[in-house]
Parts: sequence; C-alpha cells; structure tokens
Amino acid sequence: MVRKKANPEQEPKSEYRRLVPFTDKYIKEIVTPRQGSRAREVAAKDLPSREDNVDHLWTGIFTHYFPKKMENFFAVQREPYPSEESQARTDLAVVNLIHGKIHKVIMFEAKRPLAPEDPTPTATDWNEVINQLRGNMIRTRNAAGAIQDMYGVVAIGAWARFFKMSRHSERLLRIPRETGEYDFDVQNHDGKIEELLKKWGREIRMGKSR
Repeated sequence: MVRKKANPEQEPKSEYRRLVPFTDKYIKEIVTPRQGSRAREVAAKDLPSREDNVDHLWTGIFTHYFPKKMENFFAVQREPYPSEESQARTDLAVVNLIHGKIHKVIMFEAKRPLAPEDPTPTATDWNEVINQLRGNMIRTRNAAGAIQDMYGVVAIGAWARFFKMSRHSERLLRIPRETGEYDFDVQNHDGKIEELLKKWGREIRMGKSR
C-alpha cells in the first residue's frame, strides 16, 4: 500500500472541520512529529504524536454528531468499561437509551501514529486495534444483550476505519469509501466521515438498528 500523509491544506467539507473547536489543531498535532527530550540524556529525535491527541480529536467529533442536547438518544462516555466484569476500558463510547437503560451503541479504539509523519497503516497495523474493538463490542453485547446493531470506529493517528456489527452476528462488517478502500483520513475524507456518522445517528434514532 502506498503510504501517504494527511494534507494540512485540504479544504474542509465537514461540520467537524469547520465547527468543532480545536479539530484542525489536534490534526496538526497528530500529523506533525514531536521532538524527543534531551532531559533524559538521549539524543533528541522526532517521535510520533501521543495517543491522547487522537482521543481528544474523536471526543470532539462524536460530541458534535451525538450531542448532549439529544439526551433522550445519546451521550458520549470517556474510557468506559465494556461490562461490569471488564478490567480494561475502551477509549470512547456513544450510548443510547432503550427501555430506560443505557446501552453502548458506538465504540471507539485509538492508537497513536505508527511513525512521526503518520503513514498510512497496513492491514497488519490495523489488526491489533480492530481485534481490541471487536472484543470490547462482544463483551458489551454479552453483558447487555443483543438488542441492537452496534457500530465501531478504530483510529491510528489521523487514519480511521468504520464497522458495523449486526445484532444477529459477532462479525464486524467493514464500511468502504466510494473507491472501495477502507482507510479514511480525517482531513481529506472528512465529508465521507460526516456522512457516515450522520447516517448512523439517523438509523439509531429511528430504531433501524433494532
């Protein structure tokens, strides 16, 4: 796969690029190498951005498309446990209310960029974080019951992949771009990302995921 990096000058097409505070600042932090520290008596060198920048970026995105003002439908949780028995947390979850109970309907896992300039991940690079997402979605479903379809997003740096898990299956269905590729860049493919998130919101609110 040709490794490419996000274009900082890309014209924004989505609401999250235009309206969500700090979005482009977080993207710049993600795609820009950071300097290593001389304080630890090692040579200063370029390092990848930290994972928390990826989390901050997607917290803003999810909060915009699944806002608190729609409290009868959605809320965004930071680092929730997939179930009461879980020892590890997931990075983010969007929850909804069904019959008065809170259910995780979208789950998110993130990793920092693979290298200082945020190259396009390979299929092998994606496997670890996708398996982590799937495991957390299954744990959530086993605890809460298979009452609705679930959705998932994984991000490595400024790159993301999108998934859907039918309520009748534990298989993750990959969602492609128009070109048939599965890697989404939060800058250059922001219009398509927005389209997907709005579609998911409509499906969940209208009960089409049940």
